Amino acid sequence: MIFPLALTLALYAPQTQHSTAASEEMRGSTLYRRCQAVSIADPTSAEAMRASICLIYVAGFMDGRYVDGKQPCVGAASYEAIAGAYVAWMKRHPEVMKYDRSIGMLLALGEAYPCTAK
Repeated sequence: MIFPLALTLALYAPQTQHSTAASEEMRGSTLYRRCQAVSIADPTSAEAMRASICLIYVAGFMDGRYVDGKQPCVGAASYEAIAGAYVAWMKRHPEVMKYDRSIGMLLALGEAYPCTAK
C-alpha cells in the first residue's frame, strides 16, 4: 500500500530533465547514507559531517512543514530520532531511494509518528 503512495508522490517530486529519478544530491539514498552517520557513537570527521548535513536537512524539513501548515505529528521527537525513523523506513523501502529525499522523509514520518484523531 505504501509503494503506490510513494510512486504517486514521486510524480510530484522535483524531476531531472530526462528522468523521474532525482539528482544524486537530492535522492533519498544520499540522505539515507548521511542519516546513518547520526547513530554512530564515535564518528570520524567525515561521519560527523554527514550526520550534521542530515540533521540540518531534518531541521529544514520540519520547519518547512510547519510553515505550510502540514505539520507532522512528531510531538517532542528529537531530530536524531526523526533521522533514525527515516533510516529505518528507507531500509525497509529501498525502492524509494532513487526518488527525492522528501518523499521518503514524509512517508517515514507518517509511519513512525501517525496522527491520532482528537
